[in-house]
Amino acid sequence: MDGITEPSHKGLDLTRRIIGSLNIPPITWPQPILIGIFGLPCSGKTELAAWLGARFPFVVLSTDAIRLTYGLPSGPATHEVMYAIADELLPHNLGLIFDGIHASRSDRERLREFAAKHHATSDLIYTTANLSIIHKRLEERANDPDATRAQMKYVITPEHFARIASYLELPDNSEMLWYVDTSSDSIAEQLTPLTSRLNKAIARSHHPRSQR
Repeated sequence: MDGITEPSHKGLDLTRRIIGSLNIPPITWPQPILIGIFGLPCSGKTELAAWLGARFPFVVLSTDAIRLTYGLPSGPATHEVMYAIADELLPHNLGLIFDGIHASRSDRERLREFAAKHHATSDLIYTTANLSIIHKRLEERANDPDATRAQMKYVITPEHFARIASYLELPDNSEMLWYVDTSSDSIAEQLTPLTSRLNKAIARSHHPRSQR
């Protein structure tokens, strides 16, 4: 990771380890970018993060994957690690995606303020899906827990789902964000304005990063 300064603060060994494991894209953006994807469990957050990551030079930070891989005690504890990673990467004009965060309005405001601190552009994407499809996805996870863990996801019981849903503060018209229905076949169409803007931004990048 040429050019990436590893954190030297005491207690950030985990941040250093995770940064060392990341596949840093060789292309930087003209301006750093931070995208947060939030929504109910099985609403398609991880799949959408992968969809964007396959099309643009983003570093995808998945809450579930980081928590499972490194044994972190909770989602909020994992989010703190993700922000510590972003503190190190955004100054290098990288693009980051936070997958699975921002349940509350204050969480989402934190992301916007954090991005502004790093002079980064920020976008929030709220994933939804038909409730019957969400329940089908939840059942598929429960029916094959080994495959679920291999995919770096959690089995979520109906009771746990209801508890998470109670924490989610639904966005309203006062919040600027993208809505994506992952039960639709038109994800690309739903995100056309965003992807068009990203394509224009990456076309202005003239500073490819060297790879070891």
